[in-house]
Amino acid sequence: MRDAIDDLADSGDPHARAAAAKLRQLVQATVLDWRRALDQGTLVTQRRLRRLALDQAAADDDVALLARLVALGCDPAEQIRSGLTAIDVALLHRASAVVRWLLERRVPVENSLQVGAHAVDLS
Repeated sequence: MRDAIDDLADSGDPHARAAAAKLRQLVQATVLDWRRALDQGTLVTQRRLRRLALDQAAADDDVALLARLVALGCDPAEQIRSGLTAIDVALLHRASAVVRWLLERRVPVENSLQVGAHAVDLS
């Protein structure tokens, strides 16, 4: 997408350059960039971005990212999508390292047996 916008902006046509500028603004306004908010230190105050980041960390089994989010003030027990918390998302994705990390921190597991029963073994 960025290449197409750049091609428009680089063309000699003033109408194409104006369209590229408008399209760039539209894309920037609609893309939810939680990584930028994390780097800027504003993620914790932005609910949608915070939830996206927690969801990503849980789904990707990314303990380092999850630890960073929690250290910045994100609540790992927050509902992040459709009533699911990070531990529920981690169970859905069989992200065992994140599940263990969250259990060690005593994150509530209200939905976890229903959501993640397929991913849990006795050990």
